[in-house]
Order: sequence, then structure tokens, then C-alpha cells
Amino acid sequence: MGKGPKSHHVVPNPNGGWDVKRGGAGRASVHADTKREAIDRGREISRNQGT
Repeated sequence: MGKGPKSHHVVPNPNGGWDVKRGGAGRASVHADTKREAIDRGREISRNQGT
């Protein structure tokens, strides 16, 4: 997966849990309690957006 604006990244949230961010986005698209859930949601978003 590339690092451009069309990719999604799972990053730890400083307040707890995990965020799914689109490359270059300032804020998270999705917040999840577990990394596993964040990865699953991120994959789903990527599939839906064709990224």
C-alpha cells in the first residue's frame, strides 16, 4: 500500500484506542477501540473508496 493521499493508515490515538486516517488527512476517518477493529474498518473503507 502506497503512502499517497489514497492510502489509509491505522495509528494509535493518544487518548486510547486506534484511528484510521486517510493519507494526508488531518483527522481520523474512523476511531476504534482495538487495532484489529481499526484495521478491519480501514480495509472496508479502502475497498469502498477503491483506494
